Amino acid sequence: MWANLDIDTIDIGKSLFKAFEPVAPFIHYLKFEREMQAEWFYYGEVDDIRYFVNAKEIYIVPTDGLTACIGNTEEHYYPCGERNVFHVDPTNSERVFRGEDGEGEINDLHNKWCRENEEFEALYPGWIVHI
Repeated sequence: MWANLDIDTIDIGKSLFKAFEPVAPFIHYLKFEREMQAEWFYYGEVDDIRYFVNAKEIYIVPTDGLTACIGNTEEHYYPCGERNVFHVDPTNSERVFRGEDGEGEINDLHNKWCRENEEFEALYPGWIVHI
């Protein structure tokens, strides 16, 4: 495999950040998948993102849903800066939300969905799971 680390997005999927420590400083565009609210990630592995010191953009695919990203850039450090963190919808990779503003959009969409489904939930309690 050949990649131009100056322009190519390196998608590491669910691989651990630690595995990329030797080459991480050379990666400018990073994409990964994580269960954002999992304790092992939220309180541990997320700190290893620091290995990617020269990242210009980071793309996150939250396997536990977009709402798991709300507050992410405020709570965690990203070397590219919060404005260059992108949250990719795990059900539709064409929907991408940028930084803290994107997290606000995700929150607004979730709140709208909850309001629209209040009547359904009243008729069928327990059918809708709120995250």
